[in-house]
Amino acid sequence: MINVGTRLADGEIETSGLRRETVREVTNTPDAPPPTREYEFANCGDVDVSAGQSHYLCGLPPDEQHEALECTDDQTVSTPQYSRSRTINADGSRGPWGPWQWNDTFRCVDPEGPTTTDIRTILERDLATLPIPPSPLNVQPDQDWTYVNLDTIVFTDPEPTVLTTTVLGTSVEVRVTPVSFAWNFGDGSDPLVTSDPGKPYPDHTVAYAYPTTGDYTITLTTTWEGAFRLTSGATWEPIAGSTTTTTTRDPMSLVERRTRLVTNP
Repeated sequence: MINVGTRLADGEIETSGLRRETVREVTNTPDAPPPTREYEFANCGDVDVSAGQSHYLCGLPPDEQHEALECTDDQTVSTPQYSRSRTINADGSRGPWGPWQWNDTFRCVDPEGPTTTDIRTILERDLATLPIPPSPLNVQPDQDWTYVNLDTIVFTDPEPTVLTTTVLGTSVEVRVTPVSFAWNFGDGSDPLVTSDPGKPYPDHTVAYAYPTTGDYTITLTTTWEGAFRLTSGATWEPIAGSTTTTTTRDPMSLVERRTRLVTNP
């Protein structure tokens, strides 16, 4: 795991010291704030003060074999990194912390710093762990019910997100761009997969007409691809692979209205 701070969240995560970051997880809930998840990052040698413990985070997982490092005199040793998270509820209360997750190992770092290849290797491995804010899921009509056999319109925001992170002691910007959207309308039909983020009415391009009544939950799974650059640099370097985020809307009722002819009274 790389220590991460995002421009969309409060604060930045540094490479040492026990720090926290709050990341919004989008769930469209009328008249209620969306839930958030709080992440805590630590390096080997940081005391787990928040949990009331006095031990240091310097061990490796039981099933992880680690050979002794043979660094040169001019190299430094980067220490393992750990992370854990918990939910912040809508009323402000916090759930319990999850277990610490081991994310990186000891490694030798050259005096001139890590190479672009070193940074890319870690980012490719850890892209899925970045706290990417999920894409917003917009639905029209924007209400908790609508009619069957009429278009239910969906759309999202296609803009990239830029995260600020530190990799092997080097400040790096990571840009994640949404490249595909899987719209699951919750009625058993196959997800509608598009590269189109959709648009609102009347210029809408992504919609679905429910054939039957019922209560359905719409879910949007966004696939992101990444690129990185040194904060002081100008060239974006691609990161191999992709990652996904998921956004879920509250259930929506599909109802049916029938017309009939009546005689004048």
